[in-house]
Amino acid sequence: MIGHLKESQDEVRTSEAKYRQIFEGSKDGIIVTDCEGLVVDVNNAGIELFGCKNRREFKRNVTIHDFFVHQEARNNFLVRMEEQGFVKDFEALFRKRDNSEFEVLITATLQRNEHKQGCLYECIVRDISERKSMEMQIRQAEKLASIGQLAAGVAHEINNPLSIIIGYTGLLLKENQDAEQTGDLEIIRNNAGMCKKIVEDLLNFSRQTDTSFERADIAETVASVIDVLEGEFSGKGIEIITDFAADVPLVPMSVDKIRQVCLNLMINAAQAIERGGTIRVATRYQSRENKVLITFTDTGCGIPCKIQHKIFEPFFTTKEPGQGTGLGTSVSYGIIEEHGGEIVFSSEEGRGTTFRILLPLEERSK
Repeated sequence: MIGHLKESQDEVRTSEAKYRQIFEGSKDGIIVTDCEGLVVDVNNAGIELFGCKNRREFKRNVTIHDFFVHQEARNNFLVRMEEQGFVKDFEALFRKRDNSEFEVLITATLQRNEHKQGCLYECIVRDISERKSMEMQIRQAEKLASIGQLAAGVAHEINNPLSIIIGYTGLLLKENQDAEQTGDLEIIRNNAGMCKKIVEDLLNFSRQTDTSFERADIAETVASVIDVLEGEFSGKGIEIITDFAADVPLVPMSVDKIRQVCLNLMINAAQAIERGGTIRVATRYQSRENKVLITFTDTGCGIPCKIQHKIFEPFFTTKEPGQGTGLGTSVSYGIIEEHGGEIVFSSEEGRGTTFRILLPLEERSK
C-alpha cells in the first residue's frame, strides 16, 4: 500500500516537473487566471512580454481584463470563452505595464471543475506586432505600386496640355502691353505652374527608373539640404540643430533622392511648428546592424494617434487645400524602400514627431 502511494506521488511529481518545464520553456507568454481574471500563474515569457520584472509585479492589482486596450475586444473574448469554452487565434491590442500597446494573438481554454463552481482561463499569448508591421508594409507597397501606375498615366495626360498653356501664356505676356490683361495672364501662368508642380510630384511618385548608387557622406548630403532651408526656417523662428556622428561610413545611395527625402521631412517638420521651435537632425552608425541611422526630430504639434496609420498613404495630408499634395511622405517611403532601408516614425500629440531612417551599408544586388 505504502509502495503504491509512493509510486503515485513520484508520478505526480514527474508530471508536475514536465508541466513546469513546458510551461517555463515556452517562448510565448502563458497566463493562467481564475474566472474573475485574477492571475494565478504566469511563465517567464509572459512576465517579459508585459514588461514586468517578476511574478509579484505581474500579479499586483491587475486582472487579465486590464490588458485589453479595447473593451469591445475584451467582451468578445469573454463571450466566446463562455459560449465555446475556448478561443483560437484571437487578435487583440494589449497594454503593457508601462502603458505601451502591442498586438497579440490569444489561444485560450476554459477549464471548469467538476461542480462548475470555479474555473481557470489558460491563455497562450503571442506578440504579433512584428508580423503585423510586415503585413502593413506589404499592403503599403502594393498600394503604392497600383496608385503609382495610375498616377503616371494621369500625369502624362495632363502634362502636355499644361506645357502648352504655360508656353502660350508666356508668348502672350511678351506681346501684350495692357496692364490689366498682363495681370490676368500672370494669374493663369502662376496657377498653371502650380498644376505642373503637382504633376511633377505625381511623376516622381510613380517613377520606377533604375537608380544609380554611389558611396557618399550622409552628413554632407543632409547638410546641403539644411543650407537651402536654414534661411527660410530662421525667419520663422525655427532653429535647426545638427548632431552628426564622426564615425559614420560612406553610404551607398542616390544622393539626389536622399536629399529629396530630407527636404520632404524637414519641410513637414517646419510646417508642424507654429511659433518657433527646433528641428534636430542626427546621424549614427549602427555597427551591430551595419546600418546608418538618420533621425529628424521636431518640437511641432505632433500627429494625432487616429491618423498615424495613414501618414505614408499617397495623397493623405493634414494641410489646408492648396498647401500640399500629400505625396511627400509616400515618395520618401518609396525612395527609402528602393534603398533597402526602413523609415518609421513616433509622435506624441502636442510634443512633436521623430522620423527614423535606417540605410544599409551593403551594396544592393541589381
